[in-house]
Amino acid sequence: MKIALIISATISVILLSFFLRIFAKRFKVGIYYIDKYEEAVQDAITEIEKKDPRYIPPVDYDKAMDLRGTPTHVCPCGSQVWLLKVSFVDYEISNYFLDMECLMCGSFATAPTPIDKANHEEI
Repeated sequence: MKIALIISATISVILLSFFLRIFAKRFKVGIYYIDKYEEAVQDAITEIEKKDPRYIPPVDYDKAMDLRGTPTHVCPCGSQVWLLKVSFVDYEISNYFLDMECLMCGSFATAPTPIDKANHEEI
């Protein structure tokens, strides 16, 4: 009885170590501290920025607002740079969506149009 128990325990340990080795080869396993994780993420972002200078970092949406409705060209955060979806014909902007996002704070706003400029000058 004792021999059967020892043999089954030995087989279990061998199988467990075998599956753990396969698991460790297949997946990255470890204990990560939050600071180390954030540092690794920041390093990865820096590496991407070094490869492509046109990289736009993700916006922190904690202070973002929804300003859609009244067309504007300046965000309350002070930025005048917006992310827009546009289409081109013959190297010129032919169409654009009116929803735009501030590059600095992530707020949504309505893009101004030539008609809005005419209405603004009348006021």
